[in-house]
Amino acid sequence: MVINDARRQARLAGELDQLARTLARSTPAVADPPDSYGMLADLASATAALEQACQQLAHWHEHSQRAHAGTDDGTDPATRTSQVSTALARAAAALGQASEALHQAQSANSHLRWIPTPAIEPPAGPPPRITGGLGL
Repeated sequence: MVINDARRQARLAGELDQLARTLARSTPAVADPPDSYGMLADLASATAALEQACQQLAHWHEHSQRAHAGTDDGTDPATRTSQVSTALARAAAALGQASEALHQAQSANSHLRWIPTPAIEPPAGPPPRITGGLGL
């Protein structure tokens, strides 16, 4: 599906940024450890999609004539678009490696057997000490 509505791509990139930041802040621990398997699958898929987006943007920059009106620093526009395309191709390759590593992590994760999460987590620290009587 091609989504080229005016400014939609920029909005989607911004939404992706916000969601990724939210995920990053929420993953110091995983509440239900078996969920980590699916999270790794989703991260691998998202990373592969980012790889594709970078490849497509690299191709577009390499072939776009729209930047050939000039640059703000006097550099040849063809040089700048080539630099952008090359950097995006490197980013795509790195994302491809990251996606593969995430798939490997997911594969290794699939062999883990997690301790079931208790319905009610006990409070951290030593249990309260009750002295004498019923403690009422």
